[in-house]
Amino acid sequence: MNLEYLAGPEMEFYNALDGPAVYAMAATPAGKVFHSPRSRGQDQLNVFPGLAAKAWEAWRKLPESERAPGTFKPPQAKDSPYCGLKPPPGSLTLDAYFSPLERKDGGEIRRFSKARWKEPLRDHVWMTPADVKSLVPAFARKGDAHAVPAPIVERFCRFHLNDPMQGHTSQWSPDEVRSKEMTLTVEEASGGLLRLRLRGSAAFVMGPNTEDPGGEMKFRLSGILQYNLRKQVLDRFDVVALGECTIKHPNDFWRPALHPVGVAFTLTRGNAPADRLAPVFMAFQGYGVSLTEYFGSGPRD
Repeated sequence: MNLEYLAGPEMEFYNALDGPAVYAMAATPAGKVFHSPRSRGQDQLNVFPGLAAKAWEAWRKLPESERAPGTFKPPQAKDSPYCGLKPPPGSLTLDAYFSPLERKDGGEIRRFSKARWKEPLRDHVWMTPADVKSLVPAFARKGDAHAVPAPIVERFCRFHLNDPMQGHTSQWSPDEVRSKEMTLTVEEASGGLLRLRLRGSAAFVMGPNTEDPGGEMKFRLSGILQYNLRKQVLDRFDVVALGECTIKHPNDFWRPALHPVGVAFTLTRGNAPADRLAPVFMAFQGYGVSLTEYFGSGPRD
């Protein structure tokens, strides 16, 4: 878990580490990094399977004084607008899980087989109370359909439909979004429950204004949203986006240049530090996405 943008002791501990690593590190309670695999290219595929075992071996060789708890003295917290980012009060958080996929003979799609991606990558989506309210039609009848409000579509497409496993870890610029649409259709409106079917699609071109565009991505979305009319809460959000990617990463040994990718969105249920992380494009200073850009022109409260 990346902690550099959390407020509190987790962030203070992370910022104090004396040897920032590439992708992973192991540190003592005092903040000394004692195991930090630094690898590039093909070697990255082999780092993670043995990371815990090698870190444990290195940990056992440390003197007892360095392994003792309670030895960390936090420095003054960094003054950064990205630390401790929070959504507007009452906002809803979704988990976004990115899974690399591969197409087998006969067209079957399954989880990518290489060891690097045994688990999906995780991010978060923030939705304000006004966002949620805008998804619910005032008078719902079975079969009625309406478009998802533009700021929500823009947010999902620009910041949450990509392929970070292949190295596409930047948000889409507005001119890279070639098409985007999402609709909600009422499937059930009875017993105090409103069930909506979401369908949509999105298409992107990397570097559309260059002589040699970097590739394309196309997604189809489908899923179910359920709103509890009595409690006035969205208690189900299960949406899957299946994408086709032709973006060729410089380290193309990781994945073929043409490959499928899956993104699953669901409600965040926990309250652990990892459940409070900001969406990645706001969390990291290098991306520089503000709350205003992320939420767009939609209502904020």
